[in-house]
Amino acid sequence: MTKRLVIEMRSGAVVEGSSQRHMTVRAKAGNDTAVTVWLLNKHATNAGIVADELVQAGLNTFETDRIKQAHKAAVKNVIFNPATVVSKSGWHGRDFVFDGRVFRTGEISSFRLHQNLRETHVPYPSKKNDDLIDFIDDAASQSDLLAAAVMIAFAQPLLGLAQPPERPVVYIWGDSTTGKTSLGSLMNAITRPPADRELQSFDSTQRAFEEKLKYYSDNVAVFDELSSLDDAALEKAFSTFIYMAANGRGKNRSEGSNFPNLRWRTTAVITGEKDPDTINARRKRTGQDARLLILPVPSRDEGGIWPSSMTLDERVAMLTKLDALIATYSGHSYLNWIRWVVAKQDEVKIRYAESVSSYARQMAGEGGDSLDRRSAVKFAQLAAAGDEIIRAGIVAWDDELPFEVLNRLYQADRSAKQQSGRGGKTAQQHAISILARCGAGTIPVANRKDAISSMPAFVKTWDGQPWVMIRKGEVERFAGAPEALVMEALCTTGISVAHGSTPYFQDRRLNKRFLRVSVADLARLAFGDRA
Repeated sequence: MTKRLVIEMRSGAVVEGSSQRHMTVRAKAGNDTAVTVWLLNKHATNAGIVADELVQAGLNTFETDRIKQAHKAAVKNVIFNPATVVSKSGWHGRDFVFDGRVFRTGEISSFRLHQNLRETHVPYPSKKNDDLIDFIDDAASQSDLLAAAVMIAFAQPLLGLAQPPERPVVYIWGDSTTGKTSLGSLMNAITRPPADRELQSFDSTQRAFEEKLKYYSDNVAVFDELSSLDDAALEKAFSTFIYMAANGRGKNRSEGSNFPNLRWRTTAVITGEKDPDTINARRKRTGQDARLLILPVPSRDEGGIWPSSMTLDERVAMLTKLDALIATYSGHSYLNWIRWVVAKQDEVKIRYAESVSSYARQMAGEGGDSLDRRSAVKFAQLAAAGDEIIRAGIVAWDDELPFEVLNRLYQADRSAKQQSGRGGKTAQQHAISILARCGAGTIPVANRKDAISSMPAFVKTWDGQPWVMIRKGEVERFAGAPEALVMEALCTTGISVAHGSTPYFQDRRLNKRFLRVSVADLARLAFGDRA
């Protein structure tokens, strides 16, 4: 007997990532489970598009013409029924979306999953294999980098509960065959089902990067081998990628597409052989460095990710065993971890925030500057996640291990970044550029008669000290670099550029904001002890 096919259409759906109106299209055949998709209003009235979407979503036992006939009747009876539809993984209220399904605190969620998100579901194997976790229990005490990779992976649901929401970009670099790719594969094995563990290529367009980062929202996206790009392509992609990945926002695009403005909360991990100090696009000691966690892998002679006390044969055996266990790991520990975090999120959120705050203070110390403190928070978030996976029974580590490991890695990261000099070469170049324009008269000394309200930049004396004033929006013109980078670079040097929470000085008489910095500070920054 032929089943009766009924299609219902409802207006008022709000789809995450789109400001355009959508319709809910629901098809039900007899007692079968209903198939539901959400389409732009203009597409929901197109019988061909509706038929294709329903078939792809699972209504594949009916001919297209039959679906079109049912759709023709549904178009005449559209009702208004609001719905909230989510399009990316991760936290949505108190529920967590992972692998195309919802981990709930209650029986019913306040949202529905978009069909594109449902289609990301990859079933986990029925048979559990936790040999990899057993290996991690023992090996973490022998390898800081392996322990850190584990904490990066398991930290993701907790980072979604934390403030600030900005995610780090982790760069693991070193010689070939030292274990870098194995660390990336380990993170993928922990956080992805076995059939979906392919490492991503760093050789991508910006839109492709955005789509991958959105796909892995509230998770880890591992991009293998930065070295796959030539130097010119790497320089072009590197700086943009760090800001884009950490800030969680793609380029704004036309509303013509389903999801024009992509958003995510993703920890991007990059592996490569390129020394970060040789990447010209890297802005040392700026906000870019605050977003970038650098994990150098020792050379092959020094043991790679394993201790140098091991023989070469022992290190090869450990790496071979790790790779083999990654290949057979079933992944169930991460599912158990998500369930645990969702169920205990209220107490976990409070405890996690307290641990992060305490660890960050201990790491940065009293003498830490803005960059040191921002970086410390990101390392502290990983250490606090280590505490929680111990508490949840995911790993059997000593309680002290997470903080000790991440503190060692933080201090190494901090030391490497400080080697470029406090404030870095970039801030020094900005100071030289500004002083050069002062010397050339491009930034003039303002006299009382000058109409300074219309001047984009000038030098003015307060209390006997000359100050450079550059109007907000004009900094790039006089410093020779993007304004945001200049402001961040100068702020991280420790010199006074303003008062209060904003890096800009508010001149209330002129009712304008300025970069305001003393000529003496610029000279010290530009020429050091010679000033």
